[in-house]
Amino acid sequence: MSEKILNYDSSAVQQHINILQNIITRLANNSVNCKQWCLAITAAVFSILASNKQISNCKYAVFPIITCWILDAYYLCIERAFRNKYEIFIEKLHSHNLQSTDLYNLKRDNITYYRMLKAFFSLSVILFYPFLIFFCLFKTVVRIILLCLSIVT
Repeated sequence: MSEKILNYDSSAVQQHINILQNIITRLANNSVNCKQWCLAITAAVFSILASNKQISNCKYAVFPIITCWILDAYYLCIERAFRNKYEIFIEKLHSHNLQSTDLYNLKRDNITYYRMLKAFFSLSVILFYPFLIFFCLFKTVVRIILLCLSIVT
């Protein structure tokens, strides 16, 4: 039995494209929310430590930053998998090879360690979280640099 080839005008094709776009948009919003929550949690940790006059313990803010970094990379990895699925779907649609079995198939590619690591060090993530960690550990980093400089001289 041959599969029915679908075209652009099909409402099922348009609905499938909308579903994929909505999934990608939600995942991108989750990534933004991770960054917002990370800033809020870090600010809360700083304010608690400052109110207790223990600002030297800012290293405790690193743990939620790393947790948000991992979660953000995970959302980015899933988003990339759905973007890839979207591009393949559109490519099949343009080449007139889209079958009815391609519709509403939302199973994404597996998340491999390589893809997760690639997302972990992507530009949108690497420009945000390491600077927060550096800011939290600034006093410790300055002490290490000064210690190294005193050893060298």
